[in-house]
Amino acid sequence: AAGTPRVQIGVVGAGTASVFEDASQPLQHYLDIAFSPSK
Repeated sequence: AAGTPRVQIGVVGAGTASVFEDASQPLQHYLDIAFSPSK
């Protein structure tokens, strides 16, 4: 939850790749939840 604000900024900004690389594991888990289609 603490990394959520950074994720939003990364998605909005152009430095998305840099942010994801910096915190690859936690962001991947968050992105799986955020971008996965609702079932």
